[in-house]
Amino acid sequence: KAIEALVAKHRLVLVVNFQRRFFEQFTKVKKELSQKIGAIRQVTCYYSNGVVNNGSHTLDALSYMLGDSIASVMAMTNSGNTTHPKGDSNIDALMKTKRGTVVTLQSLNQHEWGVHDIHLLGSKGALYISEYGYKVTSVPLEGSPFGGVKQLAAGKAKSVVKKESMVAGALEQLLLQLEKRSVPRGTIEESVVTLAVLEALQKSAKMNRLIQL
Repeated sequence: KAIEALVAKHRLVLVVNFQRRFFEQFTKVKKELSQKIGAIRQVTCYYSNGVVNNGSHTLDALSYMLGDSIASVMAMTNSGNTTHPKGDSNIDALMKTKRGTVVTLQSLNQHEWGVHDIHLLGSKGALYISEYGYKVTSVPLEGSPFGGVKQLAAGKAKSVVKKESMVAGALEQLLLQLEKRSVPRGTIEESVVTLAVLEALQKSAKMNRLIQL
């Protein structure tokens, strides 16, 4: 909030490096989400190495793609996942967005292996974002052995892999804004929303109750 006030007071240009906002793959998913998989029914997010450290990137990426924000959280500390920065923790949660989408957040122990995946399930199929955001796999629907019931057609899945710099996108956005040639992306206002979700997750895990944002 203090940084936000300084930016406004001195008319500064500031870009927060929640990297996936600047990945071409994520921007494409944001634009084509409803076309590819229809109405969002369920979302599952996986992260490792601390909810503030890495989970924040997952939460911000989800908010960016959905154009929606988390409205309530019910969380618990996953003490089995011991790899995280000092003062941070790995938190698992059941959440709901303002539009009513149910989202689960799950942590893994980075000592064993790291992850930054988002699985989006919709009325027309599914999108799996994996390999730290570099790979997007779309899965359509097909008929199943059960009459009138459709299923995901794993054999027809199509993947696109595009590796991008974790810093170049934010730097490019900063230059574009300095030249007044870009609608701001990665703003302090957007980041404050993500921080509020992180605080709610920590509070819910500590108090063992539902937190409304």
